[in-house]
Amino acid sequence: MGWTRKHVLDLEDFTKEEIETVLDVTKRFKESMKSHPAKSFDFLNGYTLVNMFFEASTRTRISFELAGLRLGMHVVNFIAEASSLSKGESIVDTVKTLDAMNVDAMVVRHSETGTPKIVAENTSACVLNAGDGTHAHPTQGLLDLFTMWEKGLDFQKIHVAIIGDILHSRVARSDIHGLLKMGAKVTVAGPPTLVPAEFKDLGVDVSYDLDEIIPQVDVLYMLRIQKERQKKAYFPSLSEYTKLYGLTEDRLKKAKPDVVVMHPGPMNRGVEIEGTVADGKNSVILDQVTNGVAVRMALLHLCLKGEPRW
Repeated sequence: MGWTRKHVLDLEDFTKEEIETVLDVTKRFKESMKSHPAKSFDFLNGYTLVNMFFEASTRTRISFELAGLRLGMHVVNFIAEASSLSKGESIVDTVKTLDAMNVDAMVVRHSETGTPKIVAENTSACVLNAGDGTHAHPTQGLLDLFTMWEKGLDFQKIHVAIIGDILHSRVARSDIHGLLKMGAKVTVAGPPTLVPAEFKDLGVDVSYDLDEIIPQVDVLYMLRIQKERQKKAYFPSLSEYTKLYGLTEDRLKKAKPDVVVMHPGPMNRGVEIEGTVADGKNSVILDQVTNGVAVRMALLHLCLKGEPRW
């Protein structure tokens, strides 16, 4: 059965087969770009992409822009502060206005959970969620899955630990949904205040002792402390947090020799991860960034034209 999905809003409703299709198409795009990293293809020549980012972003925004350009799309970066939103126009009316201009795809990042879904309900364009509140970041989840898969990890056999501010992390939620669908074992770890026990309801294990789980896992996925989303103090101090949950060189020595270290960025070096670990031989953090472009190329093509013909 071919690809039928129009929007990418949440990995929770993706099937295993859809994820496998994304991984396969991403691999093909990445292989095609290896000899010509900046080459533009004409797969989506004449299509228009609008990037609507209402929160700060480096990796996601620029990789979506590059993905569109490398597919031959016209890319428009919507600036909220310079739009009629600053005059009181609702986001729904803004979306309907863009829809009337016949744009083909919208990428939406917003601080409010559910905003991309609202956008999708008010446009004929395909909509890709680039992160909504603490809810979901499906394209990050897919690029993380691709990075693990590319490293040769067998989802059916691996144990992934996601460590840090789970409570406020849309990345954690998307990665959990994707990993579980692919058959991986997942443990979330961090302070009790940032790792609610109800996460067990998603089908993951919960741990408050990083040193206990480090020797058991194949992937250490580190998350930053999202101070911008925190309304109160969740732990005594950053130094105390680092002491208990930071991935240092000494702590990494307790892990399997081939453990894979990941981070979605932005990193706070010296807090959740030591700089030498982030830059070390076990780290695939920059591979994640590289793969973000190919994954988003794959998703844009799939949602607009289905599986590409090579």
